[in-house]
Amino acid sequence: MKKTRWLYLSIVVAFTSLGFVSTCEKLYPSKTPPSLDTEPFFKVGKNAKSLNQYLLSQKNRQTDVALVKVGQEIIYEYYERKELENKRMLAWSIGKSVFNLMIGRLVDKNIINMDMEVCPLLKNSTFAKSAKNSKICKNDLLKLKHLASFSSAIDWRENYEEDGNPGQSSVQTMLFADGVEDGVIKHVLKHDYLPNKGPGDLMSYSSGDSILLSGAIQSGFKKEYDQLLRDFNGKLETEINFGRSVWNEKAEQSVLVSSSFLHIKPMDLLKIGNLILNQGKSNDQQIVSKQWLNKLFTPYKSQENMVVPSPATIGLGWYVNKSVDANNIAKPWPFLPAGAVAALGHWGQILLVVPSWDLVAVRFGFDLDKKAGSMRAGEFGWAIGRQIGKIPLTDVEPIFSKSSMDSAKNIFDRKHFSNFKSRAPIALGAVGSGVASYLGCACHFIAEMPFDYCAARVNKIDPVLSIKKGPWPNTVTGKVTKFMLPIDSMVAAFDKKTDSSRDHCIMEGGGF
Repeated sequence: MKKTRWLYLSIVVAFTSLGFVSTCEKLYPSKTPPSLDTEPFFKVGKNAKSLNQYLLSQKNRQTDVALVKVGQEIIYEYYERKELENKRMLAWSIGKSVFNLMIGRLVDKNIINMDMEVCPLLKNSTFAKSAKNSKICKNDLLKLKHLASFSSAIDWRENYEEDGNPGQSSVQTMLFADGVEDGVIKHVLKHDYLPNKGPGDLMSYSSGDSILLSGAIQSGFKKEYDQLLRDFNGKLETEINFGRSVWNEKAEQSVLVSSSFLHIKPMDLLKIGNLILNQGKSNDQQIVSKQWLNKLFTPYKSQENMVVPSPATIGLGWYVNKSVDANNIAKPWPFLPAGAVAALGHWGQILLVVPSWDLVAVRFGFDLDKKAGSMRAGEFGWAIGRQIGKIPLTDVEPIFSKSSMDSAKNIFDRKHFSNFKSRAPIALGAVGSGVASYLGCACHFIAEMPFDYCAARVNKIDPVLSIKKGPWPNTVTGKVTKFMLPIDSMVAAFDKKTDSSRDHCIMEGGGF
């Protein structure tokens, strides 16, 4: 079996440097995918020239939903199709920020503090054996604050589909390959620290840090952790839904995939922004303290040898519009007020809050063009500022460069993650089928969109990806249809709960 597995891997490696499409698409042209043609729906703002021009006229970026609220009035509300108005949509890494906001309730109640050591929290959990054998837990230096601020110094590769072989990506293999079989926490615990680095030595954006934060708090405070989501939803009158990773047959024994699988209605995400705008209050209730918000939005202060891989300024999981003189980082959005904060997700998901403008804005995107990159918070804020008269229409559009961000990240990766490439690559078939099955399941069952629409969305990500209805009720099979491999599919099963905030898709099978 091992010889067969490595034979498959050797075949696949020939394709990996070109991503999912490349050679496969040329050899095996795809069938015409289902149509995504639809009639856009404006609830408010059809004549908002500046916003419409920026959000809806870019061929290489697709805005699915955009909401803009100034004061108590929603001045702009757009849906790529009317059915999206009340659907739970995938917000990707906005989940990191929302989860860090939520755990403030546990901090405020003195249930946890961010100086708690991580590995001791894992000792009495399902992860105990993995933690005991993990190089990450060879000492007790790693603390919750390091995970919340992406400063664990764990040798973690946070690269996505545009960077080539997903088998060399810690996050893609966690979410869609190894982590499906082993569980996401075990996958993170298989990593080590960077050579000659330790917690607090450098900051590097990491889904692994967010996942381990979630698992550590759950392991040490299971009762309070389980109540947190229900309590937060109830008090905020939202339906925040995190996907769950199941590491055995009992779905109850699962961990919130806080890094990536947040499903939330657009208006509920707007409520999260309102909570920040109102300094932690909702309906005259203090949901999280002002002190916790201050911590979230203060750039993380590091050791003297802190290295920051990109021009972004990050607090505890939130992007903040502040300069950091010690690290020679300028204010990332110079045309927005200094108090602006944002949560960002893959493919252009944005939650932007600008307190001095009394503004909350939400964008759900489907930005797949690798050259243009996803829309950034600064771009979104600039377009809104022009629309509401905060930025003069005569101002020249800033240059929103993707290359400068990527260049800094690539230099950082080459310097600090040079040993990563020696790890055995995972077949694109395994990762690709995991991507297809999860997104198909989330679209059809969690967002409750028509199956043909979901199939077209998956196929638009890459022509080699496809879904079909699975072998059992409430399942979706994802496939990399152009790989001539015997095993290139994965099934995602929808697990519906009485409490809809606990609905999730479970990936099963696939890989090797």
